[in-house]
Amino acid sequence: MVIDPRPIPMARRADLWLRIRPGTDTALGLAMHNVIISEGLYDKGFVEGYCSGFDKLKEHIRGCTPEWAAEITGLSKEDIVKAARMYATNKPACIYVRLGSGAQQITSTQTCRAISILIGITGNVDAKGGNLLYYRTFREALFWQVYLMFWGIKPPAQVNERRIGAKEYPLMHKRAICNIPGTVRAMDDGRVRALWCVADNLIVAEADSKRIWEIMKNKLEFIFVSDFFMTPTAELADIVLPAAFYPECDLLVAAFGHPSSHVTASKRVVEPLEECKDDREVAIEIAKKMGVDVAPWESVKDFLDWRLKYQSLTYDELCKRPGSRITFPRKYKRYKGSTRPFSTASGKVELYSSVFEARGLTLYLSSGSLPRAR
Repeated sequence: MVIDPRPIPMARRADLWLRIRPGTDTALGLAMHNVIISEGLYDKGFVEGYCSGFDKLKEHIRGCTPEWAAEITGLSKEDIVKAARMYATNKPACIYVRLGSGAQQITSTQTCRAISILIGITGNVDAKGGNLLYYRTFREALFWQVYLMFWGIKPPAQVNERRIGAKEYPLMHKRAICNIPGTVRAMDDGRVRALWCVADNLIVAEADSKRIWEIMKNKLEFIFVSDFFMTPTAELADIVLPAAFYPECDLLVAAFGHPSSHVTASKRVVEPLEECKDDREVAIEIAKKMGVDVAPWESVKDFLDWRLKYQSLTYDELCKRPGSRITFPRKYKRYKGSTRPFSTASGKVELYSSVFEARGLTLYLSSGSLPRAR
């Protein structure tokens, strides 16, 4: 099954291609909940044993019928029903979602929740052939992914409190993510006076390029850019540092998301040319000069060793192994052997989010919040 407004090659090969109206994936997800629950196609054992909030979900999606979703999504009600039945009755089943609906729409958070609930009510959680959970969901001591390392190194509370957008978007800042629009506004009004861009052509990457150009040119006191190319953003910088390319860096390579089956050590092929430097080395050295004592690393090699600390292995030792690789054991349905099946407030798959409720957020978007088909 392919859900995409474009006739991509995979869509041509699909058993079912849903040519959905862009931005309406949440409505499709809600309607699929409606069909699966009303027709009793959900995994009753998993829902009763490992889910919370099912009654609230059931009540919420009562009016989210295929007819309702068809008007919003531009799909036929017959295809919506077919999609729900196809997913619920073919087990194991896996849903793969990326940036289009999962990150680059105003409804992306709710879309991802709708998809996660589909996975939950059909029992395709951590199942072989289903959607696997992050290893660290169960706090297994394996490996630090670079984008999760803030769990292992806690910055001082005042640092998190000062993050731009921390109050407005508390859930986002739990992941130490920068609020770019808020940062641009802060540069404009003088709260941010210096900027370090690492492989980020800010002027081109964000909306309203002309405005950002003017702000960076006239409002900032100091700009430092580290990149491979002389981008428009780099042209405005006081200092441009040529970044080392991948063959010039010692790396640990793993899948972007957990669970990673393998971690491979990739040694640099050549030393960085001319004045090129590894961005990680630059960050560590700047932290030293600023007297920042948060990260426990004196060098990039220390950082790589830290990422492998749960393996009682150093980066150099891993390089000497056959294939320079660690292979992690693959386990399924690990929640069955965990004292708390899932690392949520309830210890279960939350079909109704207690975290969102505590933050005063709604369970789902209402039908009035979604665009209509034309």
